[in-house]
Amino acid sequence: MFANLKKKITSASLLPQVPFLFLYLLMFFFHLTYAVFNDDAFYIAARGFVDASVLHLVDMTVSGYKTWGTPFLSYFSVLFCIREPWLWQVLDSFFLSLLAIVISRIFTRNNHRIYNWIVVLLILVYPFRHMATAGWISTTVPYVWTLAFGVYSTLFIKKVWDGEEILWFEYPYYVFSLVYGASSPQMSLVLIFVYGLFTFLFIKNHKAKRFLLFQDTLLILSFLSLLLSPGTNSRFVTELRWFPNYLMLSLVDKIELGYSSTLSHFICQPDMIFFLFTLLLWVVVWHKHKEMTARIISAIPFACCLIFGVSTSPPIFGVIPAIRNAVPHGSYGAITVENYFTFSSYFPIFIFGIVAICIILSLYLAFSDARSWLSIYIMVVGFVSRMILAFSPTIWASSTRTFIFLYFAFIICILLLFQELIEKESRYTTILFCILLSISLLSYSSLYY
Repeated sequence: MFANLKKKITSASLLPQVPFLFLYLLMFFFHLTYAVFNDDAFYIAARGFVDASVLHLVDMTVSGYKTWGTPFLSYFSVLFCIREPWLWQVLDSFFLSLLAIVISRIFTRNNHRIYNWIVVLLILVYPFRHMATAGWISTTVPYVWTLAFGVYSTLFIKKVWDGEEILWFEYPYYVFSLVYGASSPQMSLVLIFVYGLFTFLFIKNHKAKRFLLFQDTLLILSFLSLLLSPGTNSRFVTELRWFPNYLMLSLVDKIELGYSSTLSHFICQPDMIFFLFTLLLWVVVWHKHKEMTARIISAIPFACCLIFGVSTSPPIFGVIPAIRNAVPHGSYGAITVENYFTFSSYFPIFIFGIVAICIILSLYLAFSDARSWLSIYIMVVGFVSRMILAFSPTIWASSTRTFIFLYFAFIICILLLFQELIEKESRYTTILFCILLSISLLSYSSLYY
């Protein structure tokens, strides 16, 4: 009897769905520690909000769209979840698990259990504290939920590409997921890049579907609704209080600010996702190529990550502190009026550029098939999703939550790199998996402190 029970438990633990259940339980336990602050506290403190009817919440949502340009679906979800936090605890944990499921479904060649564990562990490494910058509910719903829905909507593209059958009841899910995902300006931009690329490829290969064109139309309309919202202009004017001199920046200044603030976030401070990405990139290229040039190119991002981000070594002629502090929070970027004519002020820009170029070249070298271009495209789209904040005066006020789309671009690429090592039966796979496991457990544990 006990032998049969043990056998059933062992068999159940080997199911590919177990990692996702594990992720859900871990995140749900953490969500039980939910604390109210920032925007969440603001809404709760509003008179009559706790007892507000659904119709009142709808009125608040419509008013927010007209006066602040807030997306209807995500804003209503925020208001409803703040009123009913237990629902947020259940759903937010679910959407994080859904995100893991869909990423594994789209980017792995089979539903192997090890890939599911890798995705789950990588999501646990993500600095989830970033999702509390405006209050837990006020941040996770517009970012985590839109990301989950947006990625789920691309599952349709994956199925068409692989020639899989799409059942009739799946279409409404893809429609709703696209509309909800596109309610975020950053996710809307990501979806435009994704749907735009694959629409072009499908038309080129004579595989275009009417439903894909319908999704394209919905995506464009959703983006226009954000762009032409009656509250967009008034919101922009109000947000200038967070960056009073923003209108003085030229187009070049804004591009440099977006470029330097995005790259310095990963290169100039300890970041475990970037550490794992550069480490995997170096190991995969080292394992695959014997040429010293390829190995050096792949080692540069990892070396810079250690020297300027992770390392606490003493300063080397002031170079390391100069690069680490090149883009302080709230600044105008690495290049300002004060240091415009100082040659050394351009050195951090040069370092950031070298790292970015080496990452692109290393991704190309890491794979022998279409995954080279796919991984590069994913990284470019992720970078643009954060870069676009340079055209908003909230680039600093929005804090670290706006990096989530770029973080998940790194996560997807790490998954692809792990997949390459596993397929090549590299001896480094077990060591790297143990490193990932250790970092993920430490990262999750840190959420409680």
